[in-house]
Amino acid sequence: MAGIGLRIGALGPLEVHLGGEPVPIGSGKQRAVLGILFAHGGRVVSTDRLIDELWTADDSADHQNALWVHISNLRKVLGSDTPVLVTRTPGYLLDVTRVSSDIAEFERLLAEGRALADTDPAAAALVLGEALGLWRGRPYEDFTYDSWAEPEISRLNELRMDAVELRIDCDLRRGLTTELVGELEGLVREHPLRERLTGSLMLALYRSGRQADALRACQRLRTRLVDELGVDLSTAIQQLEDRIVSGDPALIAATSSEARRGPAVRATRCVKRSPPGPRARCIGSTSRRLVEKSC
Repeated sequence: MAGIGLRIGALGPLEVHLGGEPVPIGSGKQRAVLGILFAHGGRVVSTDRLIDELWTADDSADHQNALWVHISNLRKVLGSDTPVLVTRTPGYLLDVTRVSSDIAEFERLLAEGRALADTDPAAAALVLGEALGLWRGRPYEDFTYDSWAEPEISRLNELRMDAVELRIDCDLRRGLTTELVGELEGLVREHPLRERLTGSLMLALYRSGRQADALRACQRLRTRLVDELGVDLSTAIQQLEDRIVSGDPALIAATSSEARRGPAVRATRCVKRSPPGPRARCIGSTSRRLVEKSC
């Protein structure tokens, strides 16, 4: 029966497996039809929308007939006993309830990791690692610059970064430190404005005996936020910086309640930068003196 053993992958180039074996999807436009329908997650996509996405408005070819040919060919690829590619006024839908996918599996594992994170960070880290292992490249890699794919690509990329950040938080909570520094430094270079990553790097550096380097990482983030966005550090990062400046020993013990929670620096609402108060100036100057002293 169609749908049994059918798996669609989009965490990388679009691919189809049937009974565990790869199945050729066909031409670029035929692949795009499948991609568009899959990205809509079981919702009807009108014929007009499909034609608009696949062909330019000034093209005088018979788009309706060409689209029908692509749909017919895809039904042969996906199976036709009880089709998963369904005609539904005013267009077509992909019955995702009868298809497995890497995206659905990733989202399931991410939810499982989130549920485990507070009670069993070691198990959560393993589950999140499994989720991230499903990624073969950029999501919908064949369609990076297609307007129809942009919302889903953006959503999936954000979910992936959530999984990466949570997995690192869990690794920190279970006592990993030096092992994470190299990975975090690379991630911070790639995503310099994600405060949660910098917070994790600061904590890993501090626990590795590199207090000054942790404060330098914070200062780099502060400079980027001011120069590029005109905003302050989040409260969570400022508090972490204060604790590193003061040499808070609770940050060292991975079993303490604070360490179990990790830095927990998530994306926060941007706050317009205002002149620093006396306490902020004091902490900032202390941080700079500690950094300078280490040089």
